[in-house]
Amino acid sequence: MPPPHQKHNHIPPSFTKKKSQTLSEISNHDTTDYNDKSPKGTIDSEIIDLIDEINAFEGYVTTSSCAGRVAVFVEGRKAVASSATVDGGAGVASSSNNEDGEVAGDSAESAIDGRQTSRGAGPGGKGHGNRWLYVSHEPIPSSHLRSANPMEFHELFQLAPQPQCLPSTANNPPRLIKLSFAPLILHILCANLHAAKGLLAAAINAGFRESGVQSLRALDDEDSGVMVGIRTAGVGFETVVGVVEEVGWEEVYRSLVGEGYLRMCVGVVNERFGWNVERRERLRGELAGLRGLEGKERLWEEKGARRERMRVEGLRRRKEQEQAQEVRVGGKNGDVDEEDVLDGGVVA
Repeated sequence: MPPPHQKHNHIPPSFTKKKSQTLSEISNHDTTDYNDKSPKGTIDSEIIDLIDEINAFEGYVTTSSCAGRVAVFVEGRKAVASSATVDGGAGVASSSNNEDGEVAGDSAESAIDGRQTSRGAGPGGKGHGNRWLYVSHEPIPSSHLRSANPMEFHELFQLAPQPQCLPSTANNPPRLIKLSFAPLILHILCANLHAAKGLLAAAINAGFRESGVQSLRALDDEDSGVMVGIRTAGVGFETVVGVVEEVGWEEVYRSLVGEGYLRMCVGVVNERFGWNVERRERLRGELAGLRGLEGKERLWEEKGARRERMRVEGLRRRKEQEQAQEVRVGGKNGDVDEEDVLDGGVVA
């Protein structure tokens, strides 16, 4: 009978197949032929080592990732509710779950096939007309902070100076422009609940406290695997820095803040990048510990097999000793014969 942990660690063939396909795609990330579905088109170089370390576990495979990102983002146009929706008719839009248990089409970015990808009308968000004015997976270069240009960050973020007075928006809420920092996020398919439990513990211990299981279909079908999302909200940052001003057929991305405010926000974002790296390295440390536990489980299993082998060998040696004892009592080479002893005779 297999030990308990061996039953829990069953790796379904379907998982092995999916992992093989995913790793085959990821293995080309550093070639010119590689291109994923994200606007960037490549895996973030800052977390390639982390992804490799996760995929080195037999029961894990990464399905999406983002190292962390700063962005200045323009909201898309909001959909106008139809009369059917207002009247309670059938015109209510709904979202559906994809195969990994995530809500499709309901987030600024969805993660597919190992990288960050966009859904909807354009890269990075909901609605028609959304766009990025600035995006980077690295801290904003310090050269911008040292610049003597009085409008350095307005120009970097493609924002027009703030107006003398703000337009009235009581009846027509404006489309907002936001400056944000999003920390590391990973989606990892686990072969089973046992593997997912260890990964979640490692993530939470590393400070990714909003991590969780995306789907529990494995409770009904053990071949489904368990999707785990590793994330944290504690490092995130978002603030409104402007609005979209429509002038005729053109759009003006109008700042609502001064240059000093943007400069301060850049400092905050770069600090968050540092915190993000710290948590990422803590996660790598927790994973190293998890690999140590995985190794101990394997040693425990080998120890059990070795114990059985030693038991069999012990029985064999005892039998050999008994046979040798019988030979010694058999009357050869001057030894006493057992029958002569019983008859009271002595062999000369």
